Formats: sequence, C-alpha cells, structure tokens
Amino acid sequence: MDIPPLLNPPLGAPAGPPPGKGPKSKGCLSIWVVLLLLYNAMMVLLNLGGEGLKHIAPTSSMAGKLPDEPGWLTMTVMILSAVSFVALIFVFTWRKWAVYGYAVVTVAMSVAYLVGGKTIADSAEILIGPALIFILLMGGGENSGWKRLK
Repeated sequence: MDIPPLLNPPLGAPAGPPPGKGPKSKGCLSIWVVLLLLYNAMMVLLNLGGEGLKHIAPTSSMAGKLPDEPGWLTMTVMILSAVSFVALIFVFTWRKWAVYGYAVVTVAMSVAYLVGGKTIADSAEILIGPALIFILLMGGGENSGWKRLK
C-alpha cells in the first residue's frame, strides 16, 4: 500500500524544524495576548455598533444609555483598536516591531481619551496592556522572550 506524498515526504526532502526548536511563549504571555485580542475586537465592535446606533436610531432606548462622547473619539478608538488587534496577532509570530507598534498605538489611544474628555484613570488603565506584555517578555533572564523576538 503506497502512502500519498503529502503524508510521507520523499527521501531527501526538507523535514522542517525539529519539534520543540522554535520559540515558544510562556503560558502567561499567550493568555494575556489572547485576552487583549478579545478586548480589542470587542472595542471595535462596540464602538462600531454604538456610533451606528446613535446615528441610525437616536430615539432608541439603548442610544440614550451610551456615553456622550465626541464622534471623533469613537471612530479614533475603533481604528486604533483594530490596529492594536493586528499588532497583537504579530506578537504571536515573535515580531519586535509588533510589540513596539502595540505600545505606540495604546499610548495614542490613551492621549485620545484625555483629549476627548475622559479621566486620567480611564487613560492610564489602557497602558496596563503593553506594560504587562513588556514585563512578561523581559522576565526569564537568559530565556527571556524579548531576546527571542525577531
């Protein structure tokens, strides 16, 4: 019985990286990045839905419960959350630029919150995400995740 070549590579074909040789993330880092991905996806959807609801059905009972904030802030947060989502996906591929990009976008979102009239506490709590990523990547001494970033 012949095994198809997809399941049994021909002799001399590159076998790919040996198991366990690629960079592996720490469990805490993976969990934190997944939580941040979910948070950013939720922010995009809620801001998209909230802004749309204010303009489409301003007399809706839900529209009255939405926070009264400038329209530019809602759109800015939605766009920055989408960019954060993309950067976090690339954190899983061990890209250093993705970590820096996520940090810069988060700082920009924090500044937008301040300019849009949010409190300092609202603006500061956004910075917990990149701070914890940096802490988790720097920990581990010789095996730190930061040294494995490309």
